[in-house]
Amino acid sequence: MKRYIIACILSVFVLALYADEETDFYLYQFNNAKSVVNQLSVVKAATDPNAQQSDDAGSLYANALHTLLLQYPTVKGNLELDAADDTAELLAHHIGLNPESAKSVEGIDVAQDLWKLVQDFKNPVVRATALVAIGKTESTNVLPEVIQLLKDLNSNRPVDKVAQLASERVAYGAIQALELLKDPDSYIPVFFASNGWYGFWVLNRAKEALPNIGADSSAAFAEVISNPAYTYAQKYLALRSVAASSEEAVKVYGDIPSDVKSAIAGTALSEAWRIKSSDPTINFDIFSMRKLALTMLAQYGTQDDTAFLPGNVTYPSIFSLLERSFRYGIDEDEQFKVIEALKKIGSDGNDQATAELAYLLNLKGTEFDRGAFTNVDERLIRAIIPAVGYAGAAAGQDTAKVALRSSLTLNWSPAVRTLLNETYTTLGK
Repeated sequence: MKRYIIACILSVFVLALYADEETDFYLYQFNNAKSVVNQLSVVKAATDPNAQQSDDAGSLYANALHTLLLQYPTVKGNLELDAADDTAELLAHHIGLNPESAKSVEGIDVAQDLWKLVQDFKNPVVRATALVAIGKTESTNVLPEVIQLLKDLNSNRPVDKVAQLASERVAYGAIQALELLKDPDSYIPVFFASNGWYGFWVLNRAKEALPNIGADSSAAFAEVISNPAYTYAQKYLALRSVAASSEEAVKVYGDIPSDVKSAIAGTALSEAWRIKSSDPTINFDIFSMRKLALTMLAQYGTQDDTAFLPGNVTYPSIFSLLERSFRYGIDEDEQFKVIEALKKIGSDGNDQATAELAYLLNLKGTEFDRGAFTNVDERLIRAIIPAVGYAGAAAGQDTAKVALRSSLTLNWSPAVRTLLNETYTTLGK
């Protein structure tokens, strides 16, 4: 027995003395360990900060992880399972610290092994560490899987508090991985994570990641708003993010140009008129989306009369959409927003906006003439008249004059007639 022990010691000594790299020694010890607990001891020794680290240390960790994954289905007992978790976490962490040498191991796809770690292990810390390592090793071949994982986490909030914390930890790792991989397809799931059910530590991490992903936020938001696969709650959230102009919003989403904001607003208005719903929750999002889109158009105007979409999809004229909101909008507020939007577009030199305002003036005049006129209509006509003059002064003056002159023939209230006369006179100067 003594002779056997001495032989083992000598073999280990000789191996350590003549190995090409010290990693060969640790790998030999890992592969020949009698238990996972012993394997953990080897990995701890190899990763000790005081231990000498070779240039190809990553190959040790990649090989060891591959071995661990192969034997993991047969690991039994809490002690061994806990050791497997600790070993896997250490190996994944150090693969991330040594990405180049870890990826260079012949016959081992370290990206797939890290993803298998995410799939096979239940420990959220292990899974999160593996996800970060996927990012650090630039493992783009498992990018779709990481994106789908975050999407699933975003939409499935566990009821149990412990399970929630576990999901948050995994989401945190997925966000870091996607930030490191910097693929534009990552932007949308990380965006929804930044507005999701998670605790503030995950929400803040997602917001920090968005500017670093390198995606064009406006294109991502336009995709959410225009794609029928997303809910109206998600579309409205995306539109609010486009509309936000605070310093914090610019830091997270970038400084979206005004013309892009107005184009996306046109897309949102069109999308908000795409369907009708009997669900009050959906309708709230649709109505809110229309009003915000109109507010944005009133602020930024538009350089085009068709809504913006990626892929050059043709949408209805912005003026037909504005008219629809005026005639069939949910309330008086939506109608006033239409008037303000047309006023802004007209003041920017678009005579079609003046023509649309003139049409609305004539429409209200017809309603008044046949007695179908309310207090709301009175307030609307008082907003339309100066808007016609304001827009007409910039473009379509003749159109504005004809509409105002025609409206003067009706028996309006003294206040409306005074407003018509003042507007017409001012426009004529």
